[in-house]
Amino acid sequence: MKTFITASVSALALTFVAAPAMAQDVNHESTITQDASSSTVDVNQGGKLQYSEVTQISGRNNRAYVDQIGTTNAAMLVQAGVSNVGVIGQDGFANGAVLGQEGNRNYAELRLSGQGQETLVGQVGNDNKAYVTTTPASNGNRSLVEQMGNGNLTIIAQEGEGNEAGVLQDGDNNTADIKQYGSYNFQGSIQGGNGNNLSVTQNGNSDLSISSQSGNFNTATVTQNR
Repeated sequence: MKTFITASVSALALTFVAAPAMAQDVNHESTITQDASSSTVDVNQGGKLQYSEVTQISGRNNRAYVDQIGTTNAAMLVQAGVSNVGVIGQDGFANGAVLGQEGNRNYAELRLSGQGQETLVGQVGNDNKAYVTTTPASNGNRSLVEQMGNGNLTIIAQEGEGNEAGVLQDGDNNTADIKQYGSYNFQGSIQGGNGNNLSVTQNGNSDLSISSQSGNFNTATVTQNR
């Protein structure tokens, strides 16, 4: 899973981070494609060399919000379905975010501060929620969230440097709460059933946590301290 996180997030996010540099004659670049009904896109770019790409492929009542300040941030957001909401906020340097939503009433909020943060979030299903945050003093953190099912919730909060977190939810009503407060920690989890709960807190450095929940209504708590 660690290799998959590194390869997937780096390839996608860094591709978009590099995009503004290729457009030598512009400061910011924003591309919006709407092939939907009654949908909204709101892009706000400040600072220098921001890049964003928003595509609403089909459906109705989808909402996409991108807010970028700082330098050389990049965001990609794709929506298909009904009443999905995607929020990407970037404040810092060279942060990359990729968000894909397919289904109904999914919600994702990705707020990246600091430097060199990368996140990739995919939601397929209905009523899923994902929240990813990094702090201004942190750098080089990566996260991957993939939700396939209904009513799943993932929360990832990263501080420090060089942390990696990956969550795969393939079922319904699963919850994963991941907190990484140190540096160079790795967390990877798979929830393959329904109604499972996972909480991971990594307070130290260079800690490793791997978990798999394949049944129903299980609870797991992991705390790794200094």
